[in-house]
Amino acid sequence: MASSQANDLLALQDFIGCDMCLFLDPISLWELQATHSRLNEQLQLSTIQDIFEKQQEARLVLVPDQDDVDGASDKIDDLTSIVNIASTVETVTEVITKCVAHKSLVGTNFSALRKAMLLLHQCGLRDCKLKAAERSGTTSPLSKKLFGNFADLCDLMPRLVDLLVAFAPAKLDSDIFVLICELCTVVVPKRKKRDFVARGGLTALLQYLKVHALDEAVHAAGLAALMHLSVRSPRCIQEMLKEGAHKLVARAVQNFPLDSEVAARGMGLLANMSNLEPAHPFLEKAGVLALAQTILSDTQESASRGKMPSATTTEFAMHVLYNMADM
Repeated sequence: MASSQANDLLALQDFIGCDMCLFLDPISLWELQATHSRLNEQLQLSTIQDIFEKQQEARLVLVPDQDDVDGASDKIDDLTSIVNIASTVETVTEVITKCVAHKSLVGTNFSALRKAMLLLHQCGLRDCKLKAAERSGTTSPLSKKLFGNFADLCDLMPRLVDLLVAFAPAKLDSDIFVLICELCTVVVPKRKKRDFVARGGLTALLQYLKVHALDEAVHAAGLAALMHLSVRSPRCIQEMLKEGAHKLVARAVQNFPLDSEVAARGMGLLANMSNLEPAHPFLEKAGVLALAQTILSDTQESASRGKMPSATTTEFAMHVLYNMADM
């Protein structure tokens, strides 16, 4: 009888297929591999990664259609709109958490993670173009405020930082980095800026910018996040100076067109830094004062770089010169 049961158990291995594994979490899957030799032979790393991707995509199927989440309007029609925002944030946060916890199972194409970040970005920043400075005087749409509140409840900000830290700059696709940075302008409130830095978010962000030094989209998004962190946060500015962010930003403004978002956001960040008098020696040493003077002067050097600086870039340059007039 015992021999018959043993044979039945051995035969069971032939019936355990990859489809069954779609219902298992990574830990259970690894335990199953260890006890079923034939399954272990079938499940190569690429197969396991595919299973993991399908698991995460199955979770994302539950995310509401973003056409039902109005991010551009201040009007929330009914309870369904609120539930849709909450469901999107909660589900995507769970997928991000899984991807960080089992990063070796995330495929090189980042298909599920990319889909998750796009859904989250559309929910939180839909129809809202990031600007170097917001001077409209209007309040944020109610849906955007709700998004921020639900993101806080789900600990989305720490998960985004974990995502930046978990994947090396050379591995994480640049479009996903851009989405993360733009979302940081919404999900990192003033009270959590220190936490963002303490968890390694600032270091990881700057490292990515260094590795992708010639990517304009990466710098535009990264500088948007850095500028957001610097607003009314002397502590964050001090940390940026320690990390050498001012040097990186000054180089970026010099390397990209003066009429670009990189130049506008870069000068905006440097202007915020110049609000702190102890930062002035660091900024001058990095050539920020000379850079601001160059931007404001109608020299052949400025003209040779292409289009003239935008009004926003010029205004920030004037702010830097005003703050550092005593240098």
